[in-house]
Amino acid sequence: MRNGAETVPEAEDEARLRAEAVAFTRYLIRDEPTPEVSARYAAANRTLLGGESTARERALLATCLARPWTLPFLDAVEARRQAPSLLRDKVLVMSAVLETTTRFGARFLPLKRSGPVLLLELAVLGFVAVFRVAGGMVLVRVLPGLRA
Repeated sequence: MRNGAETVPEAEDEARLRAEAVAFTRYLIRDEPTPEVSARYAAANRTLLGGESTARERALLATCLARPWTLPFLDAVEARRQAPSLLRDKVLVMSAVLETTTRFGARFLPLKRSGPVLLLELAVLGFVAVFRVAGGMVLVRVLPGLRA
């Protein structure tokens, strides 16, 4: 068990995992998860991520579930930290689950684009990434329990 980690009761864990599945699916593909996707996410979570989390990790997840608009910002700032992150791990697990489903898998395939369109998209995505990291840095300082 990690320092400051604790486990969560099973019924509470199931409800939280369903809520995470909804929030992460909306974040990643702007759609609702199917019951199958939610179940696969919960099973993958139990297998890959255990059930232990630190107070900071619980605060990050609680913030993302209570205020879904914070998820892109907190995900970006966690990526910038380059430290192990339960939030990032959970987003990646949901991404893998979605990518392997017949309903959502095609959304992860690359699209054909011309050179200028690709460069413009890369520039826009770069700007969005910087904006999200900056916003995440502000949120981590302002919201309680999120400082590293």
